[in-house]
Amino acid sequence: MLVELKSVETDTGKWDLNHLSAFFGNQWFAVIVYLLPIFCPNIPFLTLAVMIFAFAELAMHLFFFNLSLKKWYNPGLLTTLVGLVPVSVYYLAHDWKLYSGLDWFLG
Repeated sequence: MLVELKSVETDTGKWDLNHLSAFFGNQWFAVIVYLLPIFCPNIPFLTLAVMIFAFAELAMHLFFFNLSLKKWYNPGLLTTLVGLVPVSVYYLAHDWKLYSGLDWFLG
């Protein structure tokens, strides 16, 4: 434990990026963020929230997780770089005029 995580803590529930935090982040929060716009496509700020979430995913997977784990790759980095961010950039570049200031605030 001391070498890998630079911690003497043996309780895995107290580690950064433990299974419980990954489960909450990946299963519940992401599913809610992605499923709401599918069922409510007429609410613009919900689709905008997905695009903003993609950039938050980029920051987390490209910087935070790599720095905290001291590795250059982590699960989710490839899907963020190849899937989420390019689709979000394309969508925002073509449809940014559909959103009002209130949509940007709520998203």
